[in-house]
Amino acid sequence: MSSRDKLRVLDTGVIEGRLNIAIGQAIIEAHQDGVVTDTLRFLRFPPTALVGRHQALGQEVDLDYCRAHGIGLARRITGGGAIFMEPGLLGWELAISRSTIGVHSLPDLTRKICEAAAEGISRLGVEARYRPRNDIEVDGRKISGTGGFFDGDTLFFQGTVLVDMDPRDMVAALRVPQTKLAKRDLDSAAQRVVTLRELMGEETPGLPDIQAALSAAFADRFGLQEEPGEISGGEMSRAQSLHDEEIGTA
Repeated sequence: MSSRDKLRVLDTGVIEGRLNIAIGQAIIEAHQDGVVTDTLRFLRFPPTALVGRHQALGQEVDLDYCRAHGIGLARRITGGGAIFMEPGLLGWELAISRSTIGVHSLPDLTRKICEAAAEGISRLGVEARYRPRNDIEVDGRKISGTGGFFDGDTLFFQGTVLVDMDPRDMVAALRVPQTKLAKRDLDSAAQRVVTLRELMGEETPGLPDIQAALSAAFADRFGLQEEPGEISGGEMSRAQSLHDEEIGTA
């Protein structure tokens, strides 16, 4: 099996928000340079409000609340809406070649990746389904949001799994537009989301089992062989430079 047939699987644990973002960019660059194979990284954040690449921070986040409660602020390198992350929420991201996926338009790629993620979540014992454009739902409630972009031949695609959290923390930190809630006849953003803990109670799997289900689903869908790995020294060095020069700055 060639290196192009492998899926490097990383778990970088809980890392400060802006450095976490910088690591993602460093992995993209290492993948583009052919230094690393297709990569799936699992990541987590301390309490952090993440805005999309093109969003206005003050419009999307309650800055006073975040400062008062020690909630970090960071800007993603992907687009999309603002999200709230904490250690009970699992992030995942793929840095993968176009040729590995086998389709080339972003909507088709999104469907293929989200269907794989939904399959992985479903292996845990719930019935997850992809909802266009970029959500994964259980019984009409969001359990995962996703987004991504192309950088040359590399597709970078991110998602979350809402494992265990108090949705009120998310509502307090973010400014969710009422128009977005009205589309689904919801009174609050908390009604829109659901966690594995709410669905499964004491039977909620641990993080290792959730990660294993997702990585197996991605590997199966794309015909890859999972290979546990670690972030390299070169990637971390590049991430630190990206953090210090741009991503970590105000």
